[in-house]
Amino acid sequence: MQLTFRWIKARVMIYATEDKERVTEMFSELVGTDEYKEDLVEGELGNITVILEATLTKQKEFDRLFGKFELENVEWIITEIEDRINDECTFFLRLDKQEAMSASYLIGRGGDVISLTCKVASYPAKRELAIDNLREYLNSLDRSPQELP
Repeated sequence: MQLTFRWIKARVMIYATEDKERVTEMFSELVGTDEYKEDLVEGELGNITVILEATLTKQKEFDRLFGKFELENVEWIITEIEDRINDECTFFLRLDKQEAMSASYLIGRGGDVISLTCKVASYPAKRELAIDNLREYLNSLDRSPQELP
C-alpha cells in the first residue's frame, strides 16, 4: 500500500494564560504520541509561549489522526483540497484548539488553532496527482465508530 503522506507535522501553541498540562494532554491524544518537540518563546511583553510540534511518519498514525474527524469535516476538507495544497504537494489544515480540548476536532477558522502541515505522497510529485491521492484517501476513510484501545 502506498503511503498517503510522507509526513505530517502537527503544531500547537500554549499561551501563558492556558493550562499547559491540559493542552499537552489534548495534543498527545490528537497526534497519538508523547514524542514531540517542545520550544519556549518569549513574547514582546515577556510572556512565555510553549510550542509543541510532533511529526508523524507512519500510515497508521495518519489513519488514526484523520480517523478522528467527523464526516462533515472530511467532506469539507475534500471540497477545499485544491485551495489548501501548494505546488510542492504540501497540504495545510488548521483545527480549532478550543474544540479539540473537548475531543471535538473541527476545522479552525481563527488564530487559536492546531496547525497540520501534511506532505502528500505522489509519484511523480505533481500537485494534480497529490490532489487525486488525497481525495481518494479521504473518501476511503472508515467512518464507523472508533473502538477504544
